[in-house]
Amino acid sequence: MEVDSYTQEERKRLTEKEYKRLAEQFKGLEEGKRKLVDKLLQEAAFLSVTLAELRQVISRDGVTDTYRNGATQYGNKPSAAVQTYDKLLNTYSKVIAQLLKELPEENEAGNELLDFIRRGKKGREA
Repeated sequence: MEVDSYTQEERKRLTEKEYKRLAEQFKGLEEGKRKLVDKLLQEAAFLSVTLAELRQVISRDGVTDTYRNGATQYGNKPSAAVQTYDKLLNTYSKVIAQLLKELPEENEAGNELLDFIRRGKKGREA
């Protein structure tokens, strides 16, 4: 099954849907604070959709690319999609962590997500 990149319309629709889903978690914030986190919500939505798209590309194309530099230098290296995915995932984690700091303490779902992100970072360092 061939997986293509999202069209511009699909990406926009998915990003708006993800933004609405994320924004729902912050609807209880006071208006001033809500305006401050809105840009982060937009970025988190964009990153989430982009990460999903990159996962599709990685599933289709694999995690490595073959390279050849001249007659004797060749081998495999991480694909550009994998490298981009890794960087964006780190950025997404930071954006989500920042957003979670703005949630009221009683938001249990936010606390569970923050715990998951923290465990993930510790797991990669080991």
